[in-house]
Amino acid sequence: MLCSGQVLDNYTFPSLINAVHCLAMKYGLETDMYVCPAHINMYSESKEIGWARCVFVSVVEPCVVTCNADYGLLRSCKPNEALSSFRELQVKRIKPADVTVLGVISSCALLGALKLGKWSNTDLLDMYAKCGSLEDAVSVSKDVSFKDTQSMVDDDHAYTIHGCGNEAISL
Repeated sequence: MLCSGQVLDNYTFPSLINAVHCLAMKYGLETDMYVCPAHINMYSESKEIGWARCVFVSVVEPCVVTCNADYGLLRSCKPNEALSSFRELQVKRIKPADVTVLGVISSCALLGALKLGKWSNTDLLDMYAKCGSLEDAVSVSKDVSFKDTQSMVDDDHAYTIHGCGNEAISL
């Protein structure tokens, strides 16, 4: 197409993406540990979340790379699907990478899923505050050994959204 001078547009790109996937299938590479994550990322980045999930679900023995490719769902602002994907990781006993954990925490904050998000002790202050647990947010804040500007802003924000202006000012 490009060689003939035709311009690709929003209608031709999805077909091109599917063609790449079909080509991989033709050569028997649809379950390859390098090809699958690339396809999941490709579909996720092009907002073809259904196709990304189909590729992920079709993987018989996903590795951490494949599961982190499924992180595209976490970035796509579909927190329910992201948490569903994370639960699949847990069932398959695959240890998530740090980037996956951060996406899960973000999804928990978006959904107000405090109970599910509590399993991790990293970067939880924002989630706790948004989910209505000021006590847990303060507890996480106290565990931070070095207070930079961002952590102080996060502390202030946690107190403020819970109507504790005096505590926020005293920081």
